[in-house]
Amino acid sequence: MAKRPARNPPRATTDPVAETSVPKGMLRIATTMAVPALLLEHGADPVTLLAEFGLEPADFEDPENRIHYSTLTQLLERCTEVTRCPHFGLLVGQRTGLNAFGLVGLLVRSSPDVETALQSFVRYFYLHLQGAVLALTVDADKATLRFDIYQARAEANDQVGAGALAVIFNILRDLCGLTWKPVEICFAQSRPEDVKPFRQFFGAPLRFDAEHHAVVFPAYWL
Repeated sequence: MAKRPARNPPRATTDPVAETSVPKGMLRIATTMAVPALLLEHGADPVTLLAEFGLEPADFEDPENRIHYSTLTQLLERCTEVTRCPHFGLLVGQRTGLNAFGLVGLLVRSSPDVETALQSFVRYFYLHLQGAVLALTVDADKATLRFDIYQARAEANDQVGAGALAVIFNILRDLCGLTWKPVEICFAQSRPEDVKPFRQFFGAPLRFDAEHHAVVFPAYWL
């Protein structure tokens, strides 16, 4: 059976949800709000580190604050260096779920079924981040929710990708329930030296050096 991409209706200029769109290259800070706390937990001073990027811990208290994507990648790269935690981005994503997406999260949660919910999430993801795109495809008995980064050469894209997969994982579990399990987690990055943190969180087969960052799961959950 051929892959069928999710149908995403054209964006309506009068759509009240779309009015919250972030500027090109920008990201709502909502999905990174765990950064200051994680720095503290790893023995780093968030005030000093964030100041290197013109930020302060208070900036991470309002989910509607915005940060440029390139600044985020540089920040995550610096966080991995200072904390000596090579999977820092994964930890940030683990603490993020549907609630971080504001009005889009409410729309997704109120959808009549999982497929409609994910189609809405894909359609409105640009309101959260202008720098990556989501895509939902269904191939026979498997569904794939994919995360593609536009700026392929940006620093710490591996951190962003791992964090995004953790967020997607949390959202799918939120929508489907605790019995939901993925078939495979795909990473568009090389295999890290220590895969234990990834195995412990996802509890599913991991595939590195994949073409896309993606979560693959049984299509019947839709």
